[in-house]
Amino acid sequence: MVPDRNEKSRLNLLRAVVNRSRLPWYLFTALLTVTLLVLLIITTVLDGMTAEFSRWDFWREYVAGPVLIAYIFLIFPYMQHLSEKTTDAFRQLQPHEGTQPDREKASIPHRGREWVALAIGALFWILITRPWDWRWVDEGLWLYLYTLISASLLFGLLGWLIYYAIIESHHIHRLSRQELKLDIFDTSALIPIARSSLGTSFAFIGGISISLIFQTVDSLLTWQNITIYAVLVFATLLIFFFSLWSTHRIMAMTKNNELSIASSQLEEAIRKLRDSTIHKSIEDSSSLHSAVAAWGTYESRVRETSEWPFNANILRRLAASVLVPVLVYLIKVLVGTRFF
Repeated sequence: MVPDRNEKSRLNLLRAVVNRSRLPWYLFTALLTVTLLVLLIITTVLDGMTAEFSRWDFWREYVAGPVLIAYIFLIFPYMQHLSEKTTDAFRQLQPHEGTQPDREKASIPHRGREWVALAIGALFWILITRPWDWRWVDEGLWLYLYTLISASLLFGLLGWLIYYAIIESHHIHRLSRQELKLDIFDTSALIPIARSSLGTSFAFIGGISISLIFQTVDSLLTWQNITIYAVLVFATLLIFFFSLWSTHRIMAMTKNNELSIASSQLEEAIRKLRDSTIHKSIEDSSSLHSAVAAWGTYESRVRETSEWPFNANILRRLAASVLVPVLVYLIKVLVGTRFF
């Protein structure tokens, strides 16, 4: 069944491109990767540099682009799946049965802005690496053009992916502003939101780790690569915490409301207990003692509840995921092995 015009307009840029090809997602990814590799071989032959095929350094330098482009296409369906889980989590918190979050209006990127994000990513790479200063005569004109196009495409996709993650974070923010029914003592319904943020971080950090494999020690020490990796790690952490901030706001507001109720009830019970003590009303005093103790216990429990939708296990996974590319980077720099 062919989607209608309205349905097509709701597709993000990556989905629209794949749908236009009329190929299954992973088949499109495989064909795109093979095409890039074939173009690499053709450009190398045109430059008369077929002897380079026997050198690992050659493949490490030029295969990185196709591999990372394929990685982006492979992990994107996973990111969309996590986003759907987040929407489902908010749907379960709707106070009225049958109410559904307006996902289409909140999270579908603006097509023009998608192209801008794509262009900004490519432009970032061009400005920071300054390809016009390369000695392309030494490496071959066709390989120079291949690198220029493939790297621009890769960083364009990275720019688009960061924009998409920001849109999804904004989507979470909009859903969190709806009327929600949240039990402050049972926030398990919000765990999928934390997992979604963590999964998105894993996707970015996985790409960073893979790219490190294709870098030489010398290239890792250049300011260009240090800047690129610093920007990517910063963007990963920013997306993670920005996605959770709106949920933190919900939990904090719910906690403050419950604390306000508990405090007012406790103050009222204490006032009544004081009055009954003054008037020496033993029967009232006994029941009021129980009320003071109950509301005091309830207030203490509310104060102890968390205001964030993640637990220590999720934080450990985030810390470990961030450390992986850092450790790979340090090992390569300190050991200085040429294989990595």
